[in-house]
Amino acid sequence: MTKNQWNRREMLKKSGLLAVGAPFFKSTFERVGEVHPIAIPSDDHVVKPERPITAIVLGAGNRGNVYAGYSLKFPDGLKIVGVAEPIEIRRKRFSEKYQIPERYQWTTWEHALQIPKFADALIITTPDALHYGPAMGGLKLGYDLLLEKPIAQTWRECNNILQLTQKNKRIVAICHV
Repeated sequence: MTKNQWNRREMLKKSGLLAVGAPFFKSTFERVGEVHPIAIPSDDHVVKPERPITAIVLGAGNRGNVYAGYSLKFPDGLKIVGVAEPIEIRRKRFSEKYQIPERYQWTTWEHALQIPKFADALIITTPDALHYGPAMGGLKLGYDLLLEKPIAQTWRECNNILQLTQKNKRIVAICHV
């Protein structure tokens, strides 16, 4: 079987042999175990915003809570001002935790985007197949986005998001926790 004809099973077998044989190729892998410290700038180098960035979380599940949690540690940098979540208990807990008024609590992301823009950004952590709609809707309203991966389901949808981002001069940050 040639390289071009390897199936998935053959690839797994070969990669398993590579993993077992790797320690014998010290010159190839001698830097693998090295540790390099991460330099964290002192507070003198951190630029603090004049006011916290305001954000609406679309999807208050695990990822929505992870990103929103930043606002609890750094309230001068981020304030959560709205939430869209179809599961009532999640929405209520999230709203209590971040002190979100009832008028800024919605069942779906569509409801959240029916009112004029009132925050700086959207944090989109809806299920993977539901990233395109809120991203396009948010960009049309002028929001910047923190968009959980995947960006969208197809190349065309990703390209549409890119085009609208450039046209509206918005920021779209893609996250992968």
